[in-house]
Amino acid sequence: MAENTGKNKGKKGSACGQKKAAADADFQQQNTETLHTGETCPAEDHPEAPEESGINAASSTADQEGAQELNEEATAATEEKELQNQISELNKNMCRLNEEKQELEQKFVRLQADFDNFRRRKARESEEQIKNAAANLMASLLPVLDNFQRAVAAMGDSPDKEGVALIQKQLQSVLEQSGLTLIEALGEDFDPNIHEAVMQTDAGEENRGKVVMEIQKGYMLNGKLLRASMVQVGS
Repeated sequence: MAENTGKNKGKKGSACGQKKAAADADFQQQNTETLHTGETCPAEDHPEAPEESGINAASSTADQEGAQELNEEATAATEEKELQNQISELNKNMCRLNEEKQELEQKFVRLQADFDNFRRRKARESEEQIKNAAANLMASLLPVLDNFQRAVAAMGDSPDKEGVALIQKQLQSVLEQSGLTLIEALGEDFDPNIHEAVMQTDAGEENRGKVVMEIQKGYMLNGKLLRASMVQVGS
């Protein structure tokens, strides 16, 4: 039993020694390979490697921030240029619209003046038409008035004379209310604008150039000559 126990212990010790020797051989082989390849333990050979990595990361971040700032500045410059272009375009449009406004205002003023002139001209034409129509009517009634005057003068002492004279005065009053006025000729200086001389007679020095007889009465209508007086003038 003792021998067997000793043999077993010897076998166990021999096995442990072999394992330890194998482990030492492996360790030495690893160190040799490490020396040949030049690899070192990061923690022991390069203690400053983590610090360099932090510096590189900070530098990269700063570069990114600088690039972002440059991009922002470029974007801001572009936007400012576009805004200036828009402002310039708006100013041009404003100037153009102001010019168009002035042209339209001037055109409106001219049209307004033309319309006022047209309205006044039409008013004058309408007034002239009314006056001409009245003048034509008056001129057609003058022979009737002349006949009434001749009839009254020819009736002498007839009992109907008063009635005919009354009708004549009534007709003449209506015509006078419409603007008809009698031209006073007898004894006045001869005026070729309102008198029509049909004959001359020797009427003495004091009547030279004066109307000595009225053959047909003349009339004015609203300040204009309707019919000149037919007269005899002293010479």
